[in-house]
Amino acid sequence: MEAAVAPTNNTRVAVILFAIAVILIVFIYFVGRSSGKNKAQKDQKQDTKLPNNGQGIPAGWSPDPIVAELYDAMNGIFAWSSTRENAYAKLTSLTKDQITAVYNTFNRKHGKADNTLYNWIKDEAYSGPQQSKALAALELNGLS
Repeated sequence: MEAAVAPTNNTRVAVILFAIAVILIVFIYFVGRSSGKNKAQKDQKQDTKLPNNGQGIPAGWSPDPIVAELYDAMNGIFAWSSTRENAYAKLTSLTKDQITAVYNTFNRKHGKADNTLYNWIKDEAYSGPQQSKALAALELNGLS
């Protein structure tokens, strides 16, 4: 049986440098992750209060399908004008509470700071009658 060879000074230095590097990488990772969470919270717009405290929202209704439809209609370069018009028409057919819920959900998912649903609709190159109605519906709810 051979005797165990004692580690050299170079080996000890390499192990210590490796351990320091790992600790530094882990530290940077957690600091960066924490910083990203704080930035996301700062960028996110606060929800607007529902005008009728949610009484205008039917049981089981969710804003998510309309939010997805609005996003898809406005996000794509090649979206048809009829697609946008249909999405805007759905928005204008809702109650005040539902419009506010759609506004809040859209902003949480796709908006940052001043880039709200209102601004998304307003900034669309296409303008049609339903776009004007959608903007007016948001303005009537104080969501402009």
